[in-house]
Amino acid sequence: MSASVSYRYVRSAGGRARRGFALIELSIALLVGTLLAVWGSAALMRRADDVAAQATGKWLLEIRHAASRMLERHFDALAAGSRPVDEQGRWRYADPMAPTLAEFRSQGLLPAGFPETAAGGAQARIRLFRPNACPGANCRVEALVYSTQALQGADGTPDAMRLAELVAATEGHGGHATAASGGRLRGAAFDFANPYAPGAAVLPAGTPVLWAGMDLATADRYVRRFDSRDPQLQGSLTTSGSVVSGGRLISQEYLLLGVATVGQACNVSGLAARSNPGGMLTCRNGAWAAEDGGFGGGFAENNRFGCHHYTGISTANPRTGACSCPAGYSAVIISAGGKWNDDEGWTTGYICVR
Repeated sequence: MSASVSYRYVRSAGGRARRGFALIELSIALLVGTLLAVWGSAALMRRADDVAAQATGKWLLEIRHAASRMLERHFDALAAGSRPVDEQGRWRYADPMAPTLAEFRSQGLLPAGFPETAAGGAQARIRLFRPNACPGANCRVEALVYSTQALQGADGTPDAMRLAELVAATEGHGGHATAASGGRLRGAAFDFANPYAPGAAVLPAGTPVLWAGMDLATADRYVRRFDSRDPQLQGSLTTSGSVVSGGRLISQEYLLLGVATVGQACNVSGLAARSNPGGMLTCRNGAWAAEDGGFGGGFAENNRFGCHHYTGISTANPRTGACSCPAGYSAVIISAGGKWNDDEGWTTGYICVR
């Protein structure tokens, strides 16, 4: 009997041990699964933050390119402290040292549909300043583009991970406001004080900043749109359209005009051309006419022989080949005479004037 009891006891104890091990294994599996879920969720959140930072970096980079194009177009005016103006003399920017995205869009520096805010609602500020004396040999105009939202951790220090993603998307033009005492605006290609100029606001640590700049030496290398300098080109210049001058057109040599034909139709009065023989032609009253001091030739008409003398010689106007005046001229009688008979007839002479 005692042997039988001992056997059942051993079987019962072994079953409880196996059930205990199964519970431990299940608990470990649940713990690992929970940890993996937490880590996966954190990784997804970090990835979402990284993507948002990259998108903001690309957005700021496009604005930085627009600021750079503004410097290229209007460096002379910005260096002189004057306002860039259009062809009608109107201001292009309300404050050229603090242009807006709306002004960049209206000037064609950004697409018409370029968004006003970045991912997360951040806005951009564009600020220009002259760190050196302008105008002058050391003149520079700097442009900073920065976000209104600093990227910070819970402790208020710069979020290095998100800033790294943002700066990587700026193609070497980006940086941020540092947190050290006497903080700086620092990137791979720039290093400015914070604030960057007297009277400017201090940017919070972790503020993304992009830079563009131009100096006098760089500006002088290019002929820019709206450039006020004389480029003094040393070769020929060819255009496929009209050349419009706001002043005099001066040639130190000769002016070669296109060829037209007297009497041929033209559509803009005042145009100048040349005839095949080389005479000067102008467009008057819808037709090309010779520049002749107002004299349009002359002719004679005979009451019996028409445009011929009774001897058979032609009396037609050399300008028209007939007894007529060129377009725009009027006939004036200058002579009359002959015999009212069948042999000679009566001849009347005319000159053409205008």
